[in-house]
Amino acid sequence: MQCQIWRVALQESSTDFDNLLRLFGFEMHLSVQEQQNSKMFQNTKDVLTAKRQNKVKLYLHLDTQQFAAKSLLENIYGSLHNIADLRVISTGRSSEVLSFQMDLFLQGALYEMETGQTCVPQLLSLNSHFSLHSPSEQSNFICTLYLRAKQMGVLAVLQPVFQAWPSYWVVDLAERKTSLFFLVELLKFHTKISKMKKPVEIWGSAEEHELRIFLQCLPYVSQVRFSDYIHNKADDTKAAIKVLVDLFICASEIDKDNYLKMLSSVCSYSSFPFADDTGENQSTFLLELYSYVIEYESRTGRSVLSALLPIYQSAPTVWVIDLSKSVTSLLYQTMQLQGTKRPVELKGWSTDETEPRNMLTCIGNFLQCLPLLSQLRLELLSGDENKSVRKTVIDVILGLFISASDKGDDTLKILYSLCSYSSFPFADDTGEIQSIFLVELYFFVKEYETQTGRNVLPALLPIYQSAPSVWVLDLSKGVTSFLYQTMQLQATKKPVELRGWTNNEKDLKCFLHCLSFVSQLRFSDLGLILNDDISGAVKLVVHLFISASESGAETLNILSSVCSYSTFPFADDTGEVQSTFLLELYSYVREFESQTGRCVLPALKPIYQSAPATWVIHLSKGVTPLLCETMQVQAMKRPVEIRGLTTDESELRTILHCVPYMLELKCSGRFFQSVCEVLSTGQNWNPVEVATLLRPLNFTVTLMEMLPRRICSAVGRVLSQADPKEHLCLSLFPQSISWQGMNALFSAISRLQKLRMNEYATLKISKMAKAMSQRSVTIEEISLVSTIPNPTERTMYKLISNLASIMRVWTVRSLDLTKFHVEGHVLILLLCLDGSVSVRLSDRNVQQIAEIVYKTQDDHVTRFFLEKIGGDLSSSSLPWNILHYLLQKANLPLMVDPKKNRFGTLNIQHLLPLLQSICFNGTDSQFVRNALNEIYASHAGHLVTNLVRSSDNWINLSEQELESYDCAALRFALHYSDDVKLNLLGTVIPKEEAENILQLLHRVSELRVDRHLLLNLLDACSRSREQKKVTTSLLMALHNKLDFSQSSTANLFGQESRKTLSLSDVDCRSISTAIQLSACDTELIMFDCEASDGTLLELFPALRHIHLSLDKPELLRLMLLTQYVGEARALARSLGKEIDLSHTTLNSCACEVLGLVLEHSEHLSHLNLSHCKLTDSCLNLLLPHLHKVQELDLSNNDITDTGAQKLQKFLVRTQTVHIFNNHITDMSFFMNNQYNPVVSIEIDHNWPTEKGDHSKFLVTDDPVFMMKQTIGILTKKITTVTVFDPEISVHDDVIVYRFECEMGGEFQCRATELVFGMKDRGCVEYRVIHWDIGCFSNNNYEPAGPLYDIKTTIGEIYLLHLPHCEAEADALGDISVAHMHDGVTEILTPVQITSSHVTVRISGLSSFLVVRRRGCMTRFVRGQVLLFLDQINRVEQRLWVFLLARNVSATEIKKEHQEFTPIKTSSDCILRQKGKYCLSSSLKKYKVQPKTYVFHNTRDPDHHSAFELFFGSEVSELRVRIHEKRSPKRETTKWNRRVILKCNDNRAYKIKTEGGTNGKGNCLLTEKKWRSSLSDLLDELHEDELKKMKAYMRDYTDFAPIPKGKLEKKERHELVDLIVETWGFQTSVQAVAYIMRKLPRNDYAVTSILKPYQIQFGLITEQENTDF
Repeated sequence: MQCQIWRVALQESSTDFDNLLRLFGFEMHLSVQEQQNSKMFQNTKDVLTAKRQNKVKLYLHLDTQQFAAKSLLENIYGSLHNIADLRVISTGRSSEVLSFQMDLFLQGALYEMETGQTCVPQLLSLNSHFSLHSPSEQSNFICTLYLRAKQMGVLAVLQPVFQAWPSYWVVDLAERKTSLFFLVELLKFHTKISKMKKPVEIWGSAEEHELRIFLQCLPYVSQVRFSDYIHNKADDTKAAIKVLVDLFICASEIDKDNYLKMLSSVCSYSSFPFADDTGENQSTFLLELYSYVIEYESRTGRSVLSALLPIYQSAPTVWVIDLSKSVTSLLYQTMQLQGTKRPVELKGWSTDETEPRNMLTCIGNFLQCLPLLSQLRLELLSGDENKSVRKTVIDVILGLFISASDKGDDTLKILYSLCSYSSFPFADDTGEIQSIFLVELYFFVKEYETQTGRNVLPALLPIYQSAPSVWVLDLSKGVTSFLYQTMQLQATKKPVELRGWTNNEKDLKCFLHCLSFVSQLRFSDLGLILNDDISGAVKLVVHLFISASESGAETLNILSSVCSYSTFPFADDTGEVQSTFLLELYSYVREFESQTGRCVLPALKPIYQSAPATWVIHLSKGVTPLLCETMQVQAMKRPVEIRGLTTDESELRTILHCVPYMLELKCSGRFFQSVCEVLSTGQNWNPVEVATLLRPLNFTVTLMEMLPRRICSAVGRVLSQADPKEHLCLSLFPQSISWQGMNALFSAISRLQKLRMNEYATLKISKMAKAMSQRSVTIEEISLVSTIPNPTERTMYKLISNLASIMRVWTVRSLDLTKFHVEGHVLILLLCLDGSVSVRLSDRNVQQIAEIVYKTQDDHVTRFFLEKIGGDLSSSSLPWNILHYLLQKANLPLMVDPKKNRFGTLNIQHLLPLLQSICFNGTDSQFVRNALNEIYASHAGHLVTNLVRSSDNWINLSEQELESYDCAALRFALHYSDDVKLNLLGTVIPKEEAENILQLLHRVSELRVDRHLLLNLLDACSRSREQKKVTTSLLMALHNKLDFSQSSTANLFGQESRKTLSLSDVDCRSISTAIQLSACDTELIMFDCEASDGTLLELFPALRHIHLSLDKPELLRLMLLTQYVGEARALARSLGKEIDLSHTTLNSCACEVLGLVLEHSEHLSHLNLSHCKLTDSCLNLLLPHLHKVQELDLSNNDITDTGAQKLQKFLVRTQTVHIFNNHITDMSFFMNNQYNPVVSIEIDHNWPTEKGDHSKFLVTDDPVFMMKQTIGILTKKITTVTVFDPEISVHDDVIVYRFECEMGGEFQCRATELVFGMKDRGCVEYRVIHWDIGCFSNNNYEPAGPLYDIKTTIGEIYLLHLPHCEAEADALGDISVAHMHDGVTEILTPVQITSSHVTVRISGLSSFLVVRRRGCMTRFVRGQVLLFLDQINRVEQRLWVFLLARNVSATEIKKEHQEFTPIKTSSDCILRQKGKYCLSSSLKKYKVQPKTYVFHNTRDPDHHSAFELFFGSEVSELRVRIHEKRSPKRETTKWNRRVILKCNDNRAYKIKTEGGTNGKGNCLLTEKKWRSSLSDLLDELHEDELKKMKAYMRDYTDFAPIPKGKLEKKERHELVDLIVETWGFQTSVQAVAYIMRKLPRNDYAVTSILKPYQIQFGLITEQENTDF
């Protein structure tokens, strides 16, 4: 149908193709076989080559043939830049489409070669939908394309196509018997041009000679894999295995090393043999592969398995074993091939009574695999699994442990090591499911023990000592006594996260009984937010405290302790949610106390003394009056973060009452300004009270946007209350402010620590400062911040002049211009100001000004420049000539970075005499080396002092390879220095020079060397004739610290050597001798060092003078070398207060030596023996000496109850013992030891500060507490201003706007810009009405905006924001709001005025408008230009031009002039009151009337056009300019726009009434009605039509297509919101209409729903609707 229409249209010469394209959604449908005559050819070319806003979507239709007409192809290739999409449509098979697309590319390549125009890349981009074809089709397409392109000689041109497709290769060995050679060639070509390899997926099977050919592809393949679908059929899996094994056999026969290595590499990846991890299917494949190979080897005698080893060493990541299937010995044999231990996941549960017995049979076979596993886990159980399934799973776990215990302790140890992880028995933390599983596991174990008499529980202890990391409990499901017994098994206290609430007293008591084993009690923050159930959690906390008080003081204390942490009641800091919870908790408790007479709050004090870390209050959600009371409970002041703004006076006063309890206040920049603005309008305005905010704000105030005099005056009065001694910082970033307002602001300010300001504030402060020059203001620092983009140079000069004026009148200490973007020459004026003002410039400005100063060679300017910047040139890289000039002229030392300023040898010669004028910021070792050589060459010893002084007393020669001459220069420098610091990190010094340098180290106060140079120096000391002298000097320079760790090799850039240093006997002898000679205690660090036993023995003579740090294995070896008591005493002294042997295996011999060392150690604070495999017998050797240790870590060992009981008796001084993850089942003797609280058992000391029995606070017999339905202290509101499109109707020729809201918040009307502050759910109706000018005869105000009649049918408005049009800050102080009701006009004082709205609090509704004080100084207003098109006749049209204030609703103007077409364009401009304006156009022929127009912000509610512009009907585009005539010769352009007429026929806002009526009740169709209509339309579609519709929605290209992922699971009713939210109101109508045509569904049931919306948006005309 579309092809026929386009064929007819192309044959006509008068067709309007632009309208035809719009009708078809810019789709062009052509038949590819049809030969075009000259007219069709030319018209097709014209359509495709014409430039338009929307590109053409070209659809090519195939019929019987697949060859396109050459004329058509030439048109397409020449117009690709104007085509948005290119699609081929065929009624036949997809192969026909692919064949045509291939011809399209081939012919395009020829076209590109012939014409030189780029064609193939553009074709490729237009065929992005090609990726929708399967990889198999893509592979076949590319192979065939390669063969044909090679024959035609266009391979080079088609390279982009070969680089793009396919994503991976599919090779069907059964169908490619004749083309495998071409495949090798193709893969080689593809790899060469794309610089990358791609995976190959193998299908089918092949003979040996074909596999040999395939092996030749391996150099060009990244992975070899098989289809994921082979697991669906056993035969397919067997065929794939056979192909794989045959490939390895062929590879080994052809070239054992080369091909076999390549094949192994492409098969060695974690998900082999599939593209993705397929879990059980992968494991099954690998097991069957092993079985096949073993059977093959036994049948043939050939060895294949060794070639497959790389596969099993890389795959799988996790073995997934189905226990419902038999587990054979092949599993064990297969897992033996893996290079590392891997996790195993068990699955396959069944509730069949016979299945558990089968599983237990499998378990016996499975146990032998345990040594090869890293972790044992289970398939994740869903939350709704029935109990019988969980019972089966638990039976498997029990069966494993019982069978393992029968096998012996070794097997049992391996098993519980595999199960000892925090998320057991699942791979990831599953929360409640894991907790339920662990409790049920305990229940069934106890049941099993009762039935059989066997003792199984001790074997499961390691599980409960490691899992879970957090107990997740749903109290609504009940609490059993087994929870308490289960939690008893854990070695440490763990957090409990509650989900679901209960009021059952028995459940609460049972849960409280478990608190002894809980470290934290918390809730899921996400759960509370999503379920909106903070009140439920609050009730539970209160009921828990009530139940705890009834249970006694001990239970209450424990509950308080588990709730006393900074993030309570959540695991992490949740900010606003936590604060909301705590406030609601306080509110609930207060109401509970008032209703029941109980006293609960004292029991909750520990919570409020711990949490929150920061109070977060969102003003848009309201502020509870209880906030101040709540903060009073806290023990100390806390930070407060306030988000959002409010105009509610009571809420702001509540915040002021909280100031005494604030440590710090974080808020938006406008908060303080808003507080002053709102509170200053009230009768109780008290600047002293507001001034208390300054301290928590750190005396930092920001003022921005429009600042009328009233706000400035209010802020100034508040700032005047601040203590003059405080460091007040003021940031001024106004859009508009008068100098009078600035004067009011600074009226009481005499001193500022910092003043930050933008360009506009600088101008106003300059005027104010000059006018009030007698007023003295001292500012420590002024910072200028750029806010004007791309200012002119004239503007910058004027700005700097104003800044200079400020600095002349006021006292300014410092000027910060680092964030001010300006050219350097503009700043010269500031540098020449008198006074000691320091100036900080950007790096760029410093360099620019330095260049200017050098060019001018002016001594005064140079001196001013250097003085103002404080001589700091360290951030700049200056040429030597400029730097040399500045050094010569400097009166103070200049700071220079030698790394940024590279000095050549000649420069250094000239630089050395000027060293007294330099202070280096950092040192460059190459520069120091060159400088020392120059000084040495000239024997100028006095210059050494200058060089060292300029470098902060450092001589830096790091990372240098010194020669003999360099060393001589260094010695010369040291000879003329005293207390110098020497950096030789990474420095290489000749051995013969080391001893000479040692002779001068007594002049060095600090020496830095790496470990290699240190060894050389120590060796030189041992060879020196003055050994003791040089050794003492060396150790003193090193501050008695010998560091041989790898950190000592760190170079200046922080890079570290990773090599271990091997110490010889000579090295250790030198170290020992040096320490003995110095006779001082020396710190010896030997991390990352290795030494033999004989080498370590060399250290013993010096141990009494050593503080030793070395790696744990070396420490253990050193201990084992200890033979005598004296050696043990010396070693103990050298180790100091901490001994760490963790993760080091300690046998009885090692423990015996360690005991000897401990016996002679004093003041030992920390002994870490975790993960040392300690047994009870080893512990016995240490027990007599452990009483000396303050903190003892014995965790993760093999200690049993026997050893633990003995240990407990020896802990006298010990404060902390970590003993978790051992084989200890009874912790009671630790828990009952009052003298030794054990942290790992979590006996908490953080009890409430008030001692005594808290139960006395809860003394009432009435346990029932009835709460109101709504206990929330925060009103539910929308947190930001929500913009809405109102429902619009016309009644009595007046537009009535209407909107509804479901909750409180602030809502802005898009049509009128009114903003309504709703307290709760509501419905508002409003309209613009005419005012009576007589209403303003008795007051001093005049209208400054439309008069709105507002009423509510539901709900209440508490705040009203009316749009104003003022553009100057002064004018804002003169505007108010008039409330007209019952013939009375009441003037309301605004609580807030922004740059766009004036806000008032209201209590009753009637009529409101913005008014302005008569005779005010308003000069400029924010205006708008509206355009309407009028087709006068066939040859002439007229453009009506309106100049209006910005707060006049454009919807009202469109309604007044509904007979004309509105032209959409950007309308904003600034207009001058009583300004004279004229209009001009870019057209050659046009007329304008009137010639000029004087703008008045009119009081007349009727609006008339300013200009009429007449021009011909052929005009579709023009430029319109509006100028302001300031004088006969001076015009300023105020508005200049390109206006499009022809394409702008959107009548969405044109309000129509039906003929024959009085116009009452005729409504504009709204988005809300469209959603309802769209839902009805979708109900008309069948299932297959709905599927097609989703497909079209994915491919809809006029606007953003909807992704497949969003469409897949959407039901009919869900599609409505998705369509409208994605495409919007109008576009969704257009899109749905397009899709209905494509289905096709053009019947009345569908079109009757669509037509009204299409007419409203101008998509069809009313005449077309009638014709239909």
